[in-house]
Amino acid sequence: MARRPAVLIVDFDEPSRALCARVAATLECDVLFAADQRQAMLTLESERVGVVVIDAATIPDSLDLLAAIKKHSARSEVIIVEERCSIAKVIAAVKAGASDYLEKPYREADLERAIQSSLNRYENFRATVIPLEDLERRAIEEALAQASGNKLEAARLLSIGKTTLYRKLREYGGEGEAADSEAAE
Repeated sequence: MARRPAVLIVDFDEPSRALCARVAATLECDVLFAADQRQAMLTLESERVGVVVIDAATIPDSLDLLAAIKKHSARSEVIIVEERCSIAKVIAAVKAGASDYLEKPYREADLERAIQSSLNRYENFRATVIPLEDLERRAIEEALAQASGNKLEAARLLSIGKTTLYRKLREYGGEGEAADSEAAE
């Protein structure tokens, strides 16, 4: 059976590290440790990390590390732990992409649930990139709607030439004849 992705613990508190390691072992994960943001990012670049647990006392700018992790890999899940958390901090972390936010001292069952849930999201990740052609088509449709169907105005809104707009409309199968007749006028 293949091992699950690693869990990276960014925490210098030894009891917390030991608890995280014990939980990760029960979930059949390798455990990696980092003591600072630089070491955490180096580990992310060299290892298959599914979940990062960040202690806010170890990394005071935990949202900056969260942003760096998400920029490196949208797939990696992040759990932030803190001794005194507030609703505002939790909301900011979740909006920034955190999977969970736990208050220390946490129970082993809560940590296990958070890591398990994050690992499941990591393993079931599906990229949601929209193809450029679809984005371009949507932009053209939106420009035409905002220009009330006026193709010259739509081309201006898109910062492209009218000939380019007419060509793209033909390519996408939309208003090809109408574009040709307007171009002739």
